[in-house]
Amino acid sequence: MAAAVEHLLPTLKCATCGHVFLRPETAQMPLSARVKGLLKSNIPPLHEDRLELVKIVAQSSRAVVDLEQRITEAQEMLDGLVRECAVSAEHLKNAKALLHPIRTLSDDILREIFVHCGKEWDDFCLTHTPHDSNKTTLPPWTISQVSRQWRGVAVSTSCLWSSISLDIPSYPANHAISLSFKFGLCLQRAPQCDLALRIDSKTDLSGHPIFPMLLMSMSRWKRLCIDVPRETLHSLSAYAGFLVSLSTLIINDTPGCTEHLSPINTFHLASSLKNLDVDPQIAVHLQLPWKQLTRLSSCGAHSRRSLEILEKAQGVDASIKTLLFIFRKAKIPPFPLGESDAPVLLPNVDFIAAGEKASTSSSVARFFKYIKTPSLNRLFLHYAHDESVEFPAIPPDIRITYLTIYCNLAAQARTTKRLIDFLSAAQSLDTLVLHTKDIGKVLISKLARESDRQNILPCLTGLDLRQSTYTVDHAIIVDMIASRRKRQKDDESLLEEVRLDSPLVLDDPQVAAQWKKLCEERLEVEYGS
Repeated sequence: MAAAVEHLLPTLKCATCGHVFLRPETAQMPLSARVKGLLKSNIPPLHEDRLELVKIVAQSSRAVVDLEQRITEAQEMLDGLVRECAVSAEHLKNAKALLHPIRTLSDDILREIFVHCGKEWDDFCLTHTPHDSNKTTLPPWTISQVSRQWRGVAVSTSCLWSSISLDIPSYPANHAISLSFKFGLCLQRAPQCDLALRIDSKTDLSGHPIFPMLLMSMSRWKRLCIDVPRETLHSLSAYAGFLVSLSTLIINDTPGCTEHLSPINTFHLASSLKNLDVDPQIAVHLQLPWKQLTRLSSCGAHSRRSLEILEKAQGVDASIKTLLFIFRKAKIPPFPLGESDAPVLLPNVDFIAAGEKASTSSSVARFFKYIKTPSLNRLFLHYAHDESVEFPAIPPDIRITYLTIYCNLAAQARTTKRLIDFLSAAQSLDTLVLHTKDIGKVLISKLARESDRQNILPCLTGLDLRQSTYTVDHAIIVDMIASRRKRQKDDESLLEEVRLDSPLVLDDPQVAAQWKKLCEERLEVEYGS
């Protein structure tokens, strides 16, 4: 029994100080067969076993007390080390923060950084990103509360405060004074700056505390996006003469019925107005300096009113150069367009973007029947539906040089034929951008040049097939591109630039070698967005 337990509690002494180490020098020996047998039975230990066990009990009791004391001391030492480590880490963090290069940046560099922190006109009006300039948890309010230097730079940077988005319905009535105060601070911090202003309210603002401040700032409105009841527009009309700086106007749907609106003359004295984005249901009631507009955008139903908008701006003295029209299902029954309607003359329009969200009545194609644009050279067509597509008829005297088309060729089999017929009439086209689904062999074959037929797009020099999908082997695309690197006639142009989403998959080594040779012979190929 003594041999079985002699390794259970060996002691060691330090040769230097004599300290007794109670920790075993080696791993404890396993229990002997004698001890295991005693533990598994009720047989009492022998006399010599009992003496040895009593000795072990006495030694182990002292060892436990000593070890618990040492554990307590080690724990206190460990806690102290942890605290010291935390203090050192905090000192390190603070020192690095104080030595950070941003603390040494000049005011000019900080100002340039701050300019890119806040939301601007393009963010909350063109991309429709929700934003409220009066929320103090958003820039530029937040960057003006970091330090004295940052506050000085932020407050003195006028352009940070000149783009203002007012989402008034999100505030309860008892916050009206706070809203007006913050708007006043923005005006004060952007002195002598043109303002880009968005106003969104479903209730009349003429009695709101912010209304006098809006009137006070009207002469500084450069760009305005407004979605308010017609009562507010009529209240603003009394001060129309102050809108001398307004160049861009976006009017969203006015709440309430638009059938019997009285004329809205809020903007009729805006002598600098050039860009207009408006729903056709509202536009017919607007009194504007239509002749001076250079860009007109409208998203609405295909109706007689779509044509009435253009009639206001037609004529040889019209300045419009850009038209953007999107046709969708009407909220009210559309007015019919009669075949006897004379085309609207827009002599200076050189770019038209037109789209339809439903194929009913072929809105885009019908729209082009009632406009005359002799200067048109760039065209963008977007068919945001999977139904039948009808392309507009382009007169032969119109020289379109740049064409972009979004459509789904897989939806209707006849869409591909209509597209080919449409492209066949575009004899002056030099750049074609096709963002279409399921480009098939029929279209690719028609784009290829052959010596024994009348080829389409003789002037094509650039082809963009990004965001397109194909139902043909990529080798056929290579053959089409290769055919356009050769002239069948003297007046034909060579294809010089091709844009693709990713490299073509060419399993045939001969076709791959042909493609590589084309790329080496001054054909510019670009991949990606």
